Amino acid sequence: MDGSGRAASRRPEGGALAASGGNAPPPAGRRLGEILLARRAVSRTDLLAALRRQAAQGPGRARLGEILTAQGKVSARAVAEALAEQLGFLFADLDADPPEIRDPSRVAACLRHRAVPWRTSGGDVVLAAADPESLLGREGALRRAFGL
Repeated sequence: MDGSGRAASRRPEGGALAASGGNAPPPAGRRLGEILLARRAVSRTDLLAALRRQAAQGPGRARLGEILTAQGKVSARAVAEALAEQLGFLFADLDADPPEIRDPSRVAACLRHRAVPWRTSGGDVVLAAADPESLLGREGALRRAFGL
């Protein structure tokens, strides 16, 4: 993990997110739907329909981004970019900018945590993960798993 970045990805389109480290939760910001609207990634009508569908599902419901992508209203990449903004992460395209750290001894840890060492920055390691929120509050476990 890194004091200037941690990363996460929605792998279907190769996107990744990177954010500041530490144990504090991300700053409170705009909701995902507001960000998608501001970026013109989704229409207000489609967003409201997805929010109604999400509310109707009750507890354990699908995430808004999952609903919108399943309905074909927004791309997985647009959701990942909006999540990056919401969580204060940087966005990186893992297909265009693949991990520079390749450590075959960490394959089990990568699969277990759905994360890979992606970059080094000032001597720190930035991780890329399948779900940006999966990194939050797990810094200790990730440090141990990846030998950071």
